[in-house]
Amino acid sequence: MAGLVNARKGPRRTDYPGSGVTVNLNIMDDMISALEKELAADPYGRLHERLAMNDDELLEALVVLRRTKKLTQDQVAERMGRSKTAVSNFERLGADPHLSTIRRYAAAIGALISTRVEDYDLVRVGLEPIKTEYRHLPKSEQSDDVVAGVGEWNGTRVTLV
Repeated sequence: MAGLVNARKGPRRTDYPGSGVTVNLNIMDDMISALEKELAADPYGRLHERLAMNDDELLEALVVLRRTKKLTQDQVAERMGRSKTAVSNFERLGADPHLSTIRRYAAAIGALISTRVEDYDLVRVGLEPIKTEYRHLPKSEQSDDVVAGVGEWNGTRVTLV
C-alpha cells in the first residue's frame, strides 16, 4: 500500500453528483498513511489482511459458482432450509458467515471447498515448510491425549504444508 498517499498540499475534495456528499480526500490520505504505518509495525498485519482477503475470495467464488450454475437465491435458500434474505445476506460484500453456513451454502450449490493451512512464520521469512501429515486418532478415555495405535483411524486427515 506504500505510495497511496498523495503528496499534494492543500484541500482535496471530491463531490458525488446528485448525492450531496463531498469527501475530504486529505482525511482519507491521512487514514491510509496511518494504516500503512500500523501494518508496517505489526509483523502479523499482512497476515490479518491476507486472511480477510482469502475469506472474501472464498465467498465470491461460491457466489460466482451459484450464478454459473444459474441457481437463484430462492433455490439455494430452499436447499439450505433458510430464507432468501439469509442467502442474500450471506452473499453481501463484507459478510462474515459461520463455517457451518459456508458448508450449508456450498452443499446447496454443489461446491467442494478445499482448505490449506500454512505456517505463516515460515512463509513470511521465505522458508519452505516441511510437509507433514497428521491423522487424528481416538482420544484416550482417561485424558485428552491422542493415543497412537489404539482403535481405528477415524478418517480425518490434516496436511500441514
